[in-house]
Amino acid sequence: MASCHSLILLDGTIQGDPLDLKMFESTAWSPVEAIAILRQFPFSSSLQRMSVIAQLAGEHHFRAYMKGAPEMVARFCRPETVPKNFPQELRNYTVQGFRVIALAHKVLKMGKLSDVQRLAR
Repeated sequence: MASCHSLILLDGTIQGDPLDLKMFESTAWSPVEAIAILRQFPFSSSLQRMSVIAQLAGEHHFRAYMKGAPEMVARFCRPETVPKNFPQELRNYTVQGFRVIALAHKVLKMGKLSDVQRLAR
């Protein structure tokens, strides 16, 4: 979540997409500058998701972060990591009019930046 967003820190104030702002307000997040975004796959309405490949300062591995429509993000997750009641919970929130966004994270088994640069969406 710390890298899969459109927020910026401008004059000490976090600014950007209202949905991203709400997402971070709810987690009491503070900006982290030690994350390098190596690849970005912008939001696509047809795919209903966006993702980034990032590297934390001092780490030698890469991380993928994704956010998007819960049904789409869940397709990329290992089944055992998605709660059994996921469809019911999602339905509970959406019938109440909430906009629901899912987040996912994965440590990538790649050792070289050139491998990351060749990744397809």
